[in-house]
Amino acid sequence: MMQRSLLIWSTSFFLFIVLMFMGLRIASQKPLWNDEIFSQISSVEQLSYPEIVLGRVGEGNATPLFYLTQKALCQTFNYSSPVEWKKGTKFWDFDRPRDRIILRIGPVLVVAFAITLIFLYFAQYHSFGAAFFSLFLALSCEMLLRYWAEARPYALWMSLTTMQILLFLCFIQTKKFGVRILQGLATVQILLSCTVVLSLPQILLVSFLLWVYGMRSWKYYLVLLVLPVIIGMIYYGLSPHYPFALIFTIEQYIRANISRDRFYVAILFILLLAFYGVQERLKLRQILDSAILKGLPALGIFLGAVAGACAILGAFIIKAGPVMQFPVTEKYFIFLVPVGIISVTVFTDVIIRAFKMQGLKFVMIIMIAGMTIPRAIKVVGEFLNQYPQIFS
Repeated sequence: MMQRSLLIWSTSFFLFIVLMFMGLRIASQKPLWNDEIFSQISSVEQLSYPEIVLGRVGEGNATPLFYLTQKALCQTFNYSSPVEWKKGTKFWDFDRPRDRIILRIGPVLVVAFAITLIFLYFAQYHSFGAAFFSLFLALSCEMLLRYWAEARPYALWMSLTTMQILLFLCFIQTKKFGVRILQGLATVQILLSCTVVLSLPQILLVSFLLWVYGMRSWKYYLVLLVLPVIIGMIYYGLSPHYPFALIFTIEQYIRANISRDRFYVAILFILLLAFYGVQERLKLRQILDSAILKGLPALGIFLGAVAGACAILGAFIIKAGPVMQFPVTEKYFIFLVPVGIISVTVFTDVIIRAFKMQGLKFVMIIMIAGMTIPRAIKVVGEFLNQYPQIFS
């Protein structure tokens, strides 16, 4: 047991170092663009810490956590934006790797940490095979590759969502350290409410699922649910209410963050779960065992998160004005990225474990590989074609 634990932690540490190098390489080679530079100048450098906390950020999202961390990092590195940016004479930067590294080191760090946490969770509670499959899913996710190294709140949102889901699954999976896990989950949900107002549906979802799974102590919900919702609503009230409008279909917004192949794996799990129910009810020959039921918490997260994204889209539709000033883009639903990675890894692992016959296990492995590998090759290939200098 000690040897396995040492192997898991040493592998995870090595993975984190590799991911940091990858992220910094991407950060140094991708040109900074308009939104990153605008956030740095208007929401970080021109505002004091109290002004950021008081929601004076002039962007659509006034929650302060990302801007506070960016300001602290810039002061740590004694960094100030180029004069050309502030004058507006050189608003697009293609020349200075140092700007790219310093402004993006925070997002690179938290995403590398999140991917490592996912790997560590699956190595610890499932298997090394599941851990490496989760890594494969993460590094072949288009939205993660696109926003891993970007000086905007999206990387922080993905990372906190990762911690939120993993803490929830740990609480359901093991009764050890239950109070500590709930304390950690409460902290993460408060941080989420300070990162982006659109995180409120996922905070409600996890709190509801905790209730479903028997966590009925109301005092925990004061910090798990009530406090984050109050914080989120305060910053929603402080945020500028710009007129937004949808530019894609609801399906396109969802599939940009959870690709079609991952939905296929989820559907396969649901079908096998239904088959298991029929098998047990009719006392048929046991093809699947009860291991399939271990995917139910992840299914709750998966379906609830998709429903939450649809609810957000519905709110955007209801509030849409007659004239579109800002488009609703796919990144507003980037919390679905870790949902897809973690849930699909759980589904895959429990499907393979649940089959009694080795031949059927092998068939499932081939089937799921056939669903996920072609898409992964396409995504990674397109990313490298777009930024060929990253690994040159």
